[in-house]
Amino acid sequence: MATDVDIIETVNAPLDVTFAYVADYRTIPEWMFGVKKFEPVTDKDYGQGSVFDVSLSLGVPINTRIETVEFEEDKVIGMDSVKGFKAKSRWYFEADGPDRTKVTAKVSYELPFGPAGRGMGKIMQPFVKQAVNHISQHLKANLENRTTR
Repeated sequence: MATDVDIIETVNAPLDVTFAYVADYRTIPEWMFGVKKFEPVTDKDYGQGSVFDVSLSLGVPINTRIETVEFEEDKVIGMDSVKGFKAKSRWYFEADGPDRTKVTAKVSYELPFGPAGRGMGKIMQPFVKQAVNHISQHLKANLENRTTR
């Protein structure tokens, strides 16, 4: 059974700046909650076909390999797990005037079946809520700080 999480945030930063920040794997630990490692596994580290090993903690350690399966500059970034923890995310970007961007993230993840999955879900639930708040606050603050420098 999948768990879906939606995040919608409007940031005071132009569309191209916002997209570039989110699309840069090196910035992800700055704003995504619990990320310990986000590293490319091939020479391609940007755009469709790029693949990353990810380690994070949401109350439990999570390791996964994700691939960028959808990518349109200044519009969408889509990533699906190809190994490990099952997850997929889509990040949509829309200009809201010349210096503002609406970011909509749709994240879905699957827990294992049975008692282990239920236990993992109970542990992760408060961390997932914290992660949503953290992402919204840090993504917004980091981007707005970059554009005011």
